[in-house]
Amino acid sequence: FCCVSTAVERALKRQLPDKKDKIIVINNPIDTGIYTYREKETTADLIIMYHGRIHPEKGLDILVLAVGALRVKYPRINLVFVGVRDIANGGGGEQYVRQLEKMAQGRITWVDPISDPLLLAETIASCDIYCYPSIAEKGETFGVAPLEAMGIGRPVIVSALDCFKDFIEDRVNGFVFNHRSPDAVKDLELLIEQLIEHPDWRKEIGLEAFRSSRKFSNKHIADQYLSEFKILLNNHG
Repeated sequence: FCCVSTAVERALKRQLPDKKDKIIVINNPIDTGIYTYREKETTADLIIMYHGRIHPEKGLDILVLAVGALRVKYPRINLVFVGVRDIANGGGGEQYVRQLEKMAQGRITWVDPISDPLLLAETIASCDIYCYPSIAEKGETFGVAPLEAMGIGRPVIVSALDCFKDFIEDRVNGFVFNHRSPDAVKDLELLIEQLIEHPDWRKEIGLEAFRSSRKFSNKHIADQYLSEFKILLNNHG
């Protein structure tokens, strides 16, 4: 049994305790040829981005409230959400979009889902800070979206879901905030403010994010599968 994250592995071992010696982890890959380092010039206008499904389980209300509080001091923050919004394609629907719009006082830039990886990489590269504040305790398996942003060299903030621990080490190659805390909005606000105030830190963490993302190349992940296939062939003929 092959799991895409340690979090999934733990869940499967609880369900199949008699098979736990046959359960392994091989993470999902990203195309490191496309999601590769891109320099971002520091400007007075600052873009905070999320890409993925626009759905309540992604915790976007936490991000909207945190940015709303920060705009009092930093009015030139731009919040960009990229992804599907309609229910038919997995989004939260127009009512949820209107709710976020109201919370943000209309100050969200909406971008339709992008299927072209090159265009998506270019879009992500336009941001200064990337945030994936998911609160889906049982709805995230690995987290390719923030890993793509790391590949481009952006400082990434994620929630404290276990699945992100496979590729993000807090304040080393990314940032983690406790989405379960009653002060989650304030915690995220303070973290974003630190990154706004310290552009050199953003660049330093972004570079480390880029370096660590190289371990998730298609080739590296394929080699892990091939290694396991060889073991299976040797064991079973």
